[in-house]
Amino acid sequence: MNGRLTLLGGLLLVQVLVIAVIAMLGRESDDSAAFISLDVAAVSSVRIEGEQRSVELKRADGRWSFGDGTPADGKKIDAALEKLSKASGAWPVATTAGAQTRFEVTEEQHQRKLTITSATGPIEFYLGTSPGYRRVHARHADKEEIYSIDFANHELPLDRDEWLDKTLLKSTDVTSIALTNGWTLKRSEQGWLVNGQAANAEAVQQLVDRIEGLRVMGFAGEDLEGLEPARKLDITDAAGSFQLTLAHDTKADEYLVDSDRVEGRFTLASYIAEQILLDTTDLLAADTQSAPGDEPGDTESAEQSPDREITPG
Repeated sequence: MNGRLTLLGGLLLVQVLVIAVIAMLGRESDDSAAFISLDVAAVSSVRIEGEQRSVELKRADGRWSFGDGTPADGKKIDAALEKLSKASGAWPVATTAGAQTRFEVTEEQHQRKLTITSATGPIEFYLGTSPGYRRVHARHADKEEIYSIDFANHELPLDRDEWLDKTLLKSTDVTSIALTNGWTLKRSEQGWLVNGQAANAEAVQQLVDRIEGLRVMGFAGEDLEGLEPARKLDITDAAGSFQLTLAHDTKADEYLVDSDRVEGRFTLASYIAEQILLDTTDLLAADTQSAPGDEPGDTESAEQSPDREITPG
């Protein structure tokens, strides 16, 4: 009798364990369910709306841009989409219309509305209030269920500057730079020359690095009031010749810059512009500095100048 009870007890324990394992595996499977099914590489456009503003980003030939063709930050866009594709949506936290309003995930009231388009069609959903750190309430536009997903609204900014490719004006392998009404800088077999004279190698390298790695801050407005006269840089690099135009916005204490290679006008930090718009003396080697009264760019040597004292020997 005792042996039979022991056997039955053992069988019951096995059944309980099997049920527990099945439940645990089912829970793990549910937890891995994604809020959206998304192939990031196949996404062709993203539209972000909220706070009476919107940003639209499109991908063509592997490159992200704004609607007007201005280059966008593809790495940032892909990173946001990748995170959304991994956000879990297994267990809804609410389904009622009242909860949708309270969590701000309705058509009329939301913090973000996102439309992601790919070859399989558009995915549209709302992001609302935050139930906790780096979490946000989310709802598909065509469904009632509301989820708490691992994401944050600030990862989908509505400011176009945040999505701009800040390196869109950079260049590669610069070989010459000419500042309007200023200096001409050329790379030769003997090194860099400023107006035909030996250059300060360190100063020139800093200038070239600034131009090759140029980073803008954001889009510039159309209001040109308060700008100082523009200064132009004619530059030759590995891709050919182009021109940068810089003008100082004295009100905002920043510079506006545009390039004939890229459509649009952008803002540039003053300290960067001032490291580009140098004087001739900033670029000359110490032993080739012009004497007081000489014109910038004067290539006359000390031996040829009758106004200079020549030391014998």
